[in-house]
Formats: sequence, structure tokens, C-alpha cells
Amino acid sequence: MIGRADRALLQAAERAGNLAWALGEVAAGQRRRWMYQMQTAVNLLYPVVILLMGAFVLWVMVALFSPPVELIHILT
Repeated sequence: MIGRADRALLQAAERAGNLAWALGEVAAGQRRRWMYQMQTAVNLLYPVVILLMGAFVLWVMVALFSPPVELIHILT
């Protein structure tokens, strides 16, 4: 659940009698790391979502324009 550095910090804070402050710092650090991970995930997924939306728009455009194009080819 917690890393080596955090465990060492908590042990030192417990010996010094400052455990409440150390727990707050560890929680803030974990929250900050979680936010960085979420930001990285969003940055990686954003282009994928944009490409999927573009593929959907392409599919709709082909579906809308293929019948008239086929009709023009048949009539000419």
C-alpha cells in the first residue's frame, strides 16, 4: 500500500511523536501521484478517442453519400 520511503517517514514520525503530520504528508503524496497517473492516462487516451470519433464521422459520411453516388452511376 505504501512505499519504502513513506514507510520510513512514518516510522521516523512515530518515533518523534509527529505521526499525524506524517500521515497527512503521505496521503497528500499518494493523492498527487494518483493525479499524475490519471493525467497521463487522459493524455494517452485523448488521441484514441479523437480518432474513434473521426472514424465514426467517416462512417456516417460514407453511409450518407454512397447511395446518391451509386444512383448517379446507375443513371449515367
